[in-house]
Amino acid sequence: MFEAIDGEIKVAKKVSKVKSIEEYLKMQGRFRNITKEQVEYLETNAENYYNKLIETEVK
Repeated sequence: MFEAIDGEIKVAKKVSKVKSIEEYLKMQGRFRNITKEQVEYLETNAENYYNKLIETEVK
């Protein structure tokens, strides 16, 4: 979770380990046709986005 106030980013809750997107998708039948490559793509993008948020956070 993060918030942006007047263009400044503050990460409200930092996590030490991001949960697996694959586990989340497995619980929902609508994603049963998603491929391993697509899951890897989503996990990589989520991790990159989170790291970018941490880097741009105003301290």
